[in-house]
Formats: sequence, structure tokens, C-alpha cells
Amino acid sequence: MAGAVVAAVLGAALGRRFLDAISEDHFRRWRRWIFTALGAGFLVQGLRLLVGA
Repeated sequence: MAGAVVAAVLGAALGRRFLDAISEDHFRRWRRWIFTALGAGFLVQGLRLLVGA
């Protein structure tokens, strides 16, 4: 539990620095690619579950 708290605090701090360092346009571009990759991962996982692999 303590590890999750530390990870959340570090993630919030690093995320803030990252967002302050990039422009709005770059953020939107990266967000689009990240969501696409996550969606593709969920799609593959769902297909594996359907096939039974």
C-alpha cells in the first residue's frame, strides 16, 4: 500500500513537470498516440480472451 502511495505522489509530481515542459499541441499529439496504443492493447487482450489463448 505504501508503494502505491509513493508511486502516485511521484507520478503526480513528474506529470506536472512533464506537462509544464511541453506545448499544448505536443500534448494533444502524444495523447492521441497513447490512447491509440492503449486501445489496441485492450483489443488484443479481448481477442485473446475470445479465442481462448
